[in-house]
Amino acid sequence: MRVRTQFSHHYERPDDDEVNTALREATVVLDTNVLLGLYRVSPDLRATRLKVLKAIGPRLFLPHQVGIEFHRNRREVAAGIGTAYETVRAAADALQKSVKTFGGGEGRYDETTTRVKELINPLVKAIVDGLDELEKDDPHRIDQSDDPVLAELETLLDDDQVGRAPRAKKVAKRARDFETVRVPLRLPPGFDDAHKITGRGVSAAAGDYLLWCEVLAHARKNGTDVVLITDDAKTDWWQKVPGGRDVPHPLLVSEFQRETGQRYYQLSTRELLRKADDALAISVTSQNLEEEDELAAAVEAERALERITDFRGRLTVSAAASAVENDLLRTYGPSWNLSDSDRERLIAAASRGLSSQIHEVGHLFGSHYKVPLTPEMAEALRALRQQLTHADFIRHERSEQEPPPEEPDDEGTSLALIHISEPTRRRGSGEGVV
Repeated sequence: MRVRTQFSHHYERPDDDEVNTALREATVVLDTNVLLGLYRVSPDLRATRLKVLKAIGPRLFLPHQVGIEFHRNRREVAAGIGTAYETVRAAADALQKSVKTFGGGEGRYDETTTRVKELINPLVKAIVDGLDELEKDDPHRIDQSDDPVLAELETLLDDDQVGRAPRAKKVAKRARDFETVRVPLRLPPGFDDAHKITGRGVSAAAGDYLLWCEVLAHARKNGTDVVLITDDAKTDWWQKVPGGRDVPHPLLVSEFQRETGQRYYQLSTRELLRKADDALAISVTSQNLEEEDELAAAVEAERALERITDFRGRLTVSAAASAVENDLLRTYGPSWNLSDSDRERLIAAASRGLSSQIHEVGHLFGSHYKVPLTPEMAEALRALRQQLTHADFIRHERSEQEPPPEEPDDEGTSLALIHISEPTRRRGSGEGVV
């Protein structure tokens, strides 16, 4: 019985009545994808979604992190259908340009080239003119000079419903906690975004956790239960139940209750609309629900593709790390043996790819084992560094004659990368590699 009590978040599941009551009484937090989703749906479904949000009214809360992410991505998402039109126009333009070079410009094909132009050019003009007419009247097109979504959100949310910007030091600490504590322990939310650290930096990868910190702070300060509306389908938000509906990750429920003393609920936009009639007395048409189902299926397909891409990337990084170990085995024979814990450190460093962890990789072979690098080992580590850091992270490549960079300071602000050079000391000298 004590086990069930200590881990109640793994067993308790709120029933429909409890969730409906929460939608009528609790604070309802909107994730970034919910706001951006208003640009991706049909005008009819957009109106329905906004109607439901207006019924919640003053209980809506928008974390500052959500506001940042929304404004960072709003224009690109709003341009979605316009970008699609431009893609087709570019294809038509490419077809017309290919006609100009038909036959390689050789005179003996002039007659044929003329007939091809007479065939293609009117078709291209008809396509471009037709696209202009379709786009002008397309209901999905967003005029960004008069953005209807932005206008609705400005009416829907007043200043008290939008989180204040946290102090920079607090954000920096949360980002460090995300990288050094929560990712290694796989504490939700956000650990599924850890792979973004390499290409975009810690603060970008920690977006979900920064949002979560604001949700906890808001609930603690106001003594309120929270319903988070999110269309993020990753496993650091949801736990799949075989044969049943996905549920909020149990560790989210547990942390929220422990930190705030309140109850936590989590719904997708699709689930919110399905509950709107009973909870908020808002009717939702079957067409709206069908469109929500189609959107959910499309999101799941996109997520599956992301998982495949991420898996392939991790294989590549792990292979580069293994190349370093294999070269050590070839060089030093059976006397070289990586312990399981050090192997885990190596792969973990390869997976996260931040400066502090890359530095740790170098020390694994240098100051820790007192092993100088052979040229082959140095090359393997260079390959590993390239896998981890990406070319855009190396703004000023250091030459091999320069001294090695200093270790990152405690605040994690150093962007120094490991520096590999030819060994100048014999094995056992105690000289580090980085």
